[in-house]
Amino acid sequence: MASLRKEYAEELHQLYSTVKYQRFNQVRNFYDRPQNRFWGVMDRIHAPAIYEGNGQNYRNLNGLKFFKGCDRETVFLRQQKFCRDHGVFISDVVRAIATTDFRSVYDNFSDKVVDRSAVEFNTDHLIEIIRAYPNARVVFNVKESGMTPSINRELGLLKSEAGVVRSHWPPSTSGAAGNNYPALIPHWGKALRSES
Repeated sequence: MASLRKEYAEELHQLYSTVKYQRFNQVRNFYDRPQNRFWGVMDRIHAPAIYEGNGQNYRNLNGLKFFKGCDRETVFLRQQKFCRDHGVFISDVVRAIATTDFRSVYDNFSDKVVDRSAVEFNTDHLIEIIRAYPNARVVFNVKESGMTPSINRELGLLKSEAGVVRSHWPPSTSGAAGNNYPALIPHWGKALRSES
């Protein structure tokens, strides 16, 4: 066991010195990773006039999505203010991941790899929040998959608690899902509006 811990510690030490780790370690929230379009979608919904004049692929350096050349802390403060101002609460259904194959999780953050790991889910806490805010919309930014039965089970519990009227499943903003801004904005705009 001690040799396994030593080997694991050495592997982590090697990862800590990589450019990839240094870049990932700067990310302030999961949706702030470059390939994820979540904050870009929120910015386009929040400030549509900027994009009407400049096009949907415009990089708003004063917006909610972090781009190279932006100050990450400033962007994060804007994201927090956006959430406070609009009553948005963001959480992951996964609280923690324990794995003996760290690299498989680290390399691509694949949901199916996470699903096969020892996962501590956040479901009970999220159900408490859903119950505490009975009029809030519950928007899921994940695609259910046959490859992720454990995650699907937890999503089912949350969906059951929220009910059909409050549950909204717009297309995923993940870069892996391949949805562009014109495809995402109408669905996310509808999911975030107070009317059905």
